[in-house]
Amino acid sequence: MRGLLVLTALFVAVFGKLTFEGDQVLRITAQNAEQIALLKELPEEILGLDFWMPPSRVSLPVDVHVPFHSLQGVRAFLAYHQIPYYVMIENVQALLDDEEREMVKYRSFPRSTDDFVYTTYHDLNSVNSFMDMLVAENSNLVSKIEIGKSYEGRSLDVLKFSTGANRPGIWIDTGIHSREWITTATAIWSAKKIVTDYGRDPVLTDILNNYDIFLEIIANPDGFVYTHSNDRMWRKTRKPNPGSSCVGVDPNRNWEVGFGGPGASSNPCSQTYHGPSVHSEPEVKAIVDFVTSHGKLKAFLSIHSYSQMLLYPYGYTRTPAKDQAELHELARKAISELQSLHNTAYTYGSVITTIYQADGITVDWTYEQGIKYSYTFELRDTGRYGFLLPADQILPTAEETWLALMIIMEHTKNNPY
Repeated sequence: MRGLLVLTALFVAVFGKLTFEGDQVLRITAQNAEQIALLKELPEEILGLDFWMPPSRVSLPVDVHVPFHSLQGVRAFLAYHQIPYYVMIENVQALLDDEEREMVKYRSFPRSTDDFVYTTYHDLNSVNSFMDMLVAENSNLVSKIEIGKSYEGRSLDVLKFSTGANRPGIWIDTGIHSREWITTATAIWSAKKIVTDYGRDPVLTDILNNYDIFLEIIANPDGFVYTHSNDRMWRKTRKPNPGSSCVGVDPNRNWEVGFGGPGASSNPCSQTYHGPSVHSEPEVKAIVDFVTSHGKLKAFLSIHSYSQMLLYPYGYTRTPAKDQAELHELARKAISELQSLHNTAYTYGSVITTIYQADGITVDWTYEQGIKYSYTFELRDTGRYGFLLPADQILPTAEETWLALMIIMEHTKNNPY
């Protein structure tokens, strides 16, 4: 297997971007616990499988990206065990080609954030340019702070929206899993929304007159750059793992609470590799240091995709969070407001009971730090496009997500603790 991974790495290094011609995404609907167990035994590395939604429980579908060379074997396995499935994405590369064409079509050099194209995906340079323009245009409201450096030396930048000193704060991060481009696009739109609506929308104005908002648009810049240059489906960080040819750590399994538990992997080649130690990734450590030094964050919202869920702690244990009743009711209100715009249906609940066990995740750690309103969003969709959500869904996704964010931020302001 190591040889195959090395060959893949060499191919990418020599020929540039990885292609996925003929690869498919299958949606598997296991009928019972035995079939879930069988799916967990599939040799992911040998077959080159990438579980977009891993096998966890009968009530949830299993989505798996299967490379072309493994399709026959995987289909035979599923047929032999009578496990139902259908092809959700016929050709992964075709979606990537569409995405690339869309980006090229709208590639421009805007002179202001008013000219910026919010309805296409952008690379890191474009996002950085957007942030600098936003700060320049709204210096009375927005500043950019660097909270650290990535493994490859890139700035970990956070936009701070503030109208006064020594305020409590609300944190929002996106792009911690680098292939989840819709999260970053949503954050860019939201940043513009904040500066546009401050002074016009009384609810947002009241929030910002009492709380600072911190927005980290790209929490994993090394991975994000890699999704543009080499491998669109890259999820992890880009730090090498000693003794392994596999690179990167899952930055949402690297946190202290529940670290190393069964809801993460000890295999450096896994998409959910927890890393060699707690907070080993500089991208994670930067947030940890910021949270602890700030000391007054009251809400922490980490935005992911996909599956249309709003989740609260815990992921590592079935023991309910002490604030579960309030967190559950607030999640219900937030997704009800979200659905009111485009009728996008979300599910909600604790991570472990709603999706699967996940150990060492961001919001479990922030909640244990005393940040009561700790939530994870999983944005559109429920699987039709998965991580490859077409650009024409950026605007509706951002608009509806904003409604949910506002409900949580307003509740945070109205319920100080």
